[in-house]
Amino acid sequence: MKFLITFIISFIVVFLFYLLFVILNKKALDKLKNSLESKFLIRFSKINIEKINLKTLAISIAFSNSFIMSLVFSILVIFVKNTFLRMIIGFFILIPIILIVYYIVGKILKQKEGK
Repeated sequence: MKFLITFIISFIVVFLFYLLFVILNKKALDKLKNSLESKFLIRFSKINIEKINLKTLAISIAFSNSFIMSLVFSILVIFVKNTFLRMIIGFFILIPIILIVYYIVGKILKQKEGK
């Protein structure tokens, strides 16, 4: 239960932060086309960014980043007590989670691109 509460609170905080400073900010939203996340999705999922609404892309990236950060944070805070181990374990679980989540997001956006 403590894990779920930690996850939900951290997800809401990260998503709201991303919403305020990226999605609702016109300059940051325009820069999203050249961000690492969108380049990763374009390169590995072969998404045509011109066919996808920029808001849809921004919300998808916001959800995925919020999920990734919240999941890793919750796992480390609840299950790992040593700070040094948190950094090492966090690094090793962060990379596969990023790849898995962005693979799923890429597949979803690829389906929306076809519609």
